[in-house]
Amino acid sequence: MKENINAMETKTKIHAFKYSDQISNIIMIVICGLLLVASVFLCAGSMASTTTLHLSEQVELVEDNVLKNIFVIGVFLVLLKLFKGFFKKINPMIAAVALLAYVGIFGAFWLSTANLTPIADSKVICDTAAGTVQNDFILLQDAYFKISPYQLGGVFICEFLTRIFGAGNYMAYAVLNIVWLDLAYAALIWITRVIFNKKGVELLTIVLLAGCLQPIFFCTLIYGNLMGLALSLWAVLFELFYLKTGKKKMMIISAALISVAILAKLNCAIVLIAMCVILVVHFIKSRKWFSLVAVACAVLMSVTVSGLVKLSYEARSGIRFGEGVPQLAWAVMGMQDEALEQANQEEEKQKGTEEDLALFPGWYNSYNIEVYLENDGDQEAMKAQVNRDLKERLDLFGSDSAYALTFFTNKALSQWNEPTFESLWVSERNGVLLSDFADEFYKGFYKNLLDIYFNFYVSLIFFGLAVGMLFIIKKPDMGITLLALIILGGFVYHLIFEAKSQYILPYFIMMVPFAAYGFYSLVHLKLPRRKALKR
Repeated sequence: MKENINAMETKTKIHAFKYSDQISNIIMIVICGLLLVASVFLCAGSMASTTTLHLSEQVELVEDNVLKNIFVIGVFLVLLKLFKGFFKKINPMIAAVALLAYVGIFGAFWLSTANLTPIADSKVICDTAAGTVQNDFILLQDAYFKISPYQLGGVFICEFLTRIFGAGNYMAYAVLNIVWLDLAYAALIWITRVIFNKKGVELLTIVLLAGCLQPIFFCTLIYGNLMGLALSLWAVLFELFYLKTGKKKMMIISAALISVAILAKLNCAIVLIAMCVILVVHFIKSRKWFSLVAVACAVLMSVTVSGLVKLSYEARSGIRFGEGVPQLAWAVMGMQDEALEQANQEEEKQKGTEEDLALFPGWYNSYNIEVYLENDGDQEAMKAQVNRDLKERLDLFGSDSAYALTFFTNKALSQWNEPTFESLWVSERNGVLLSDFADEFYKGFYKNLLDIYFNFYVSLIFFGLAVGMLFIIKKPDMGITLLALIILGGFVYHLIFEAKSQYILPYFIMMVPFAAYGFYSLVHLKLPRRKALKR
């Protein structure tokens, strides 16, 4: 009797594990399938159009030359085919070191050329940090930190750096951005090795990263973007080590890294969510309870770190920052259409100059500040206004599906298909000219050259991504799905919330391994041979 019961229990467990595999595989296929849809959309959009960014941060969607984009992709594939044998002779480690050195040298050149003076959010954070070092908290009293208390994380990090390098040492901060970018690339190359395990894909990732100039130009922005990217990618890498080896300490390191990444840049919470989803999938597949414990640990650690920073500034300054403007305000902002509002108010302006352009739908328009000021910072009143405005926008989209489709299509393309990702704009907008040579990158010959190059490069990556996902969808694994989910999460989040093309840069960088895999798969694709006809 006992033997029969044991046999039944064993059979039940086998069935449970069988269904666990099926459920986890379905989840991974759905995630990769959705990214495939998004990548085909981006590929088609980048072939037929491009986005032009103006100094005022107004953007325009303009037609692109489809045939030229196809031609460039074709030439790239031919070159890959010709140099396929050469790639086999290259040591990936040497190539990776060469890439990091190249980024450092090119980055140093650009920092010596461009203007590093921070403005807007970057200036507020740097000036506030300089004050807190001297125990001067006057700038913390500004409404800025009551609107966005999450920016205290940036102040904390900047204060730490100010104590080391001194206040106003923007060159040191920018050089650190180069270090963070090198660390991000090192992690991404390692991730590529882990998830694809193909020398050719790893080498091609290195080559494509070498061609990705936008992040190097972006190093002039004194902000947490690149630090957040680097720490996020290392957090992903250590989670992959946990998934491969089951070593718990790897997941603890991963949780610590993503916590600091979120402190540097709140958008890194998208990476945390993706990491948690994959840990749940891992639990479903393997029945290892520590994966669920790791989810709780990572979330708790991230919330605790950010909360402690806020409490420390409240204790030191005696200021209460509150909860800030509801995060849904950025979703409402991301659904607003200034051009439509102007038309409804019969205040349309004649097109023709940059000043005449309305802010593009969904891009930053100070709505969060307006909500705070109109309600005197009252939390309940702000929530009520945001909820009313959100309902109004959703009702409009629900009543006019054609408008909704156009709105979100154009919004997505205005961000993902802006080829510079604001990498030059972040140093051009402060209006200080260092030299005629530097000005060429903003308005002259080099600017035109870079615009052409960036446009082709972005189309190339989107095409490679779409092809890569076509091959991956057949049999995705958890490592590949984790990176795919981060990109998909970024796509969905910025489709709904506040738009800026600079927010897309981290996800674009993460697309490179998928693009490399796509091109590698195409070059090594073996077509079935026709059998010779018998005479």
